[in-house]
Amino acid sequence: MKGIDDAVAIIFALLTLDVQLITLVQGNTNLMNTLRNLRAILTVAKRYSDSIQRPFSKPRIALGRGTRVDSRPCVYAHAFHGPDGLGGYFPFRTDAVSDDFNAADIESAHVLPDNQILSLLDVVAEEAILECIQMYDERDVTLIALGPLSNVWRAIELKGNVFAKLKALIIMGGTFDAPGNVSSVAEFNFYADPMAAHLVVAKSTAPVRIVPLDTTSVVGRLEKKHVESCYPEHRNSPITEFLTRILGHAFEMCERARSLKLPDGGEQVEWIAMHDPLCVAAVIDEGLLNWKPTHFQVEPEGRFTAGARFVRHAIRAYWISPLKNIPGPLWAPLMGQNSFSMLVTAVLWFKKPAQNLALFRKYGSVVRVANNVVWISNGELARQLLQSDAIVKHRPVYEILKFDDLGDSLISFIDHGLHQVARRAVMPGFSIQHLKAVDPYIESNTAFLLNMLKERCATSPKRSTDVDIWKTLRTFTTDIIGDVAFGGPFGAMIHGGAEVEELMSKVVENKIKLVMYKFLPMICVPLAKENVEKTRRIVEIMSNIVDERLSGKCRRDDLLQVLVDGRPADGNSDHQSLNRKEIMSNCLLFLTAGVDTSSRMMSFVLIMLLRHPEVLKRVRHEVDVAACTHKIDFSSKEVIPAQVCKSLTYLTAVVNETMRLHGLLSMARVATKDINMCGYHFPKGTILGLHLFSIGRDQETWDRSDTFDPERFMQTGKNEGERNFGFLPFSAGNYSCVGRHMAMTNMRTLLANLLYKFDISDVNPHHSLELVMRGILAIKETPYMVRLTDRNA
Repeated sequence: MKGIDDAVAIIFALLTLDVQLITLVQGNTNLMNTLRNLRAILTVAKRYSDSIQRPFSKPRIALGRGTRVDSRPCVYAHAFHGPDGLGGYFPFRTDAVSDDFNAADIESAHVLPDNQILSLLDVVAEEAILECIQMYDERDVTLIALGPLSNVWRAIELKGNVFAKLKALIIMGGTFDAPGNVSSVAEFNFYADPMAAHLVVAKSTAPVRIVPLDTTSVVGRLEKKHVESCYPEHRNSPITEFLTRILGHAFEMCERARSLKLPDGGEQVEWIAMHDPLCVAAVIDEGLLNWKPTHFQVEPEGRFTAGARFVRHAIRAYWISPLKNIPGPLWAPLMGQNSFSMLVTAVLWFKKPAQNLALFRKYGSVVRVANNVVWISNGELARQLLQSDAIVKHRPVYEILKFDDLGDSLISFIDHGLHQVARRAVMPGFSIQHLKAVDPYIESNTAFLLNMLKERCATSPKRSTDVDIWKTLRTFTTDIIGDVAFGGPFGAMIHGGAEVEELMSKVVENKIKLVMYKFLPMICVPLAKENVEKTRRIVEIMSNIVDERLSGKCRRDDLLQVLVDGRPADGNSDHQSLNRKEIMSNCLLFLTAGVDTSSRMMSFVLIMLLRHPEVLKRVRHEVDVAACTHKIDFSSKEVIPAQVCKSLTYLTAVVNETMRLHGLLSMARVATKDINMCGYHFPKGTILGLHLFSIGRDQETWDRSDTFDPERFMQTGKNEGERNFGFLPFSAGNYSCVGRHMAMTNMRTLLANLLYKFDISDVNPHHSLELVMRGILAIKETPYMVRLTDRNA
């Protein structure tokens, strides 16, 4: 007994058959867990029997040795069955994946009174099996093997002739033609101890009946509605609650798999297969299955199957897959969707946007980059996908983006419904009306930065100063976010940084690495530990700020106050509000999502203006006119108001054109159903990569796609500027950026006033503009130095 379907099978057997002996073997989890799990199973089965006044006969229990026949390390399936083997039914057991037995835990089973549910035999599993067979007449006993065959082989090795008395040896394991559930060719029970399986099949004197995956994956399917219909008269009984909990975990794991495909392109999951219960059912009803005589062997070393996985995968990838007609590199379909494959793909194309773009230029705007992964640069297709309900976020990526100890924020919610609840709760803080209320914060921080720069210019004979715009604009944006969402500036412009922002920057950097390297524990474990420590420090800092607002001791017209005012009195979430942790989580999201995106985009705008002096001249003229109209001169400490900057149409066009050419992010989505759009077919489970950098430069979407031309955003044609389907700097649909209006206000206000107060020039006109992805788009060589000269000099 080892995992979830094993537990269901044992309950099934206990309630319908005369079960004399259960031996425990390592399998989906270790022996310590199987013993604890069996206690729970026997308890719920007995309680159910008592509730229907049916006698319950306790079976004898024997422990196996907990090792494989070939002495190799044990293989477990904690990824699916949970660390305890029952989908987290025993979440308090932190040692659940340990192979070390707790001696007291094992020994206590021997001394329990007779009226207790479980007592262990003093003999090991193989001896108990032989004793049980010998106690009964010939053909009276059926041995059902639900896990690896380690115990069975050791019994055969000890006294194999006894097995001739068995009516049948029914084995759940192996696969003939169906894909495996561990690899393309391997079933878990045989895979967990292949030598034992090989020897049992070859040397057993009992009639061997194999129930392979070929059968269980077809006949043993269980749908969720069937679970709800089990034992309707005992809906709230322990047995129903137990089954609901453990099967709920199995369905949840399969629900995750619905956005993917099973290993090597297998059939999409719409159900769970009850492999082991089918074996029990075959004993109860001997006519349930048709047994076909055949000669077969178990391949224990992979000599004959070494190439089978590759060949099967290649056939599916190149000739059967619905994605077979989508162009891409010849070898790409052979790449799986595991972490290593994704890392290789990322290193080849994702880390360097120019290579990513070259891929699309070579193969077209829709490219297959792995067996089940398609990248898209077609603007119309990308927008339609983002606005549809047929895609969700790719869980392995976005789950890692949760903030430790705080849970989900807008960016990490996978479920549409939960995301919409959170979105409705934060949207009042980003309404046009509320954004006008925070304009003074943006203006005051803009004035602070400009006056600080003017003071630096005043100390120079040439009335100029050299600044790293990459860092300067980052500290500016940090203080803006602090003022708007955390109750006041962090002091980043004064001190050159802020603890919260630096901590968050490191956390996000680590999270991106965790996504890419999650198959390398030696890298991920230290990163995860560091993230927990840094997140806890962030929570300490934020707790005082948030708790002060929650207490009502102070109020401030900012985003944090909007989130707090929407919080219910009892502290629990309802359909319109966030709880304390969610308030903190979303405030941190605004910091991480707002600082780098806005600051880097403003840096790119300045770089584009410096490399296109004719555009800079036109922007400067527009800004000068606006300042003159509002009687703001060079020497004034006042700034051009945010609402005035909003009306600067050419500056807005420059910002938009820069965002088009410098798409900062990429998005990973999964098709939740078959999709037919723009002449393309994506089957359910396809992973879709939407790369804003390449979408903004797609030649099918944009005329003169590589040319910096803000004029395109001054035109009002059907496919021009912001009307173009490919203009997606803030995404689209239900998952579009809630802070887009605030980001635009921030960028326009700072850029307009900076260009009005200072002349700008490159310190190094030949500074490389090579781009890389560092979480989001960045220039490879930093710092980027710009000379600012006070225009009032």
